Amino acid sequence: MEMSKTKKLLAALGIIFFNIFGLIAFIFLLIRSRKKRK
Repeated sequence: MEMSKTKKLLAALGIIFFNIFGLIAFIFLLIRSRKKRK
């Protein structure tokens, strides 16, 4: 029971971290592309 709880928590944290990382990468690329246009 305890092991499955830990795995679920790690999975949730992994998904959240992946989403935040993807968002930061998207914003970074958006800013870079805007700077290249100018």
